[in-house]
Amino acid sequence: MVYIETPHLLLRDWKEEDILPFVRMNSDKEVMEFFLTTLTEEETMAFYCRIRKEFEEYGYGLYAVECKETQNFLGYVGFHNIAFESDFTPGFLSMTAQRTEL
Repeated sequence: MVYIETPHLLLRDWKEEDILPFVRMNSDKEVMEFFLTTLTEEETMAFYCRIRKEFEEYGYGLYAVECKETQNFLGYVGFHNIAFESDFTPGFLSMTAQRTEL
C-alpha cells in the first residue's frame, strides 16, 4: 500500500525485495555515519521484524521510501514508538531516510 506520494517518492509498505538493500545500507559505515553503529544482517532482520510488528500493533511506523523514477528502495521515514521515558514522551520519534545511490 502507498501511504504518501510526492512527485519523486513513494512512502509505502515494505516489500520482500527491500530486505537486501536494507541490509546493505545498515552495514555501510558511510550511510550509518550519524547512527550509533552499523548493523549486522541479523540485527537488520530483527529491526525489520520490529518495523512490521509496530505497524500491526499501532497502525503506523517506518515507511519504505521508493524512488518513483527508478523504483529503487531508498531507505525509510516515519514514526517510531518511543519505548523509554524522556522529557518529550509520550510522543513519536521521526526517522529520516538513509542515503544511498539511486
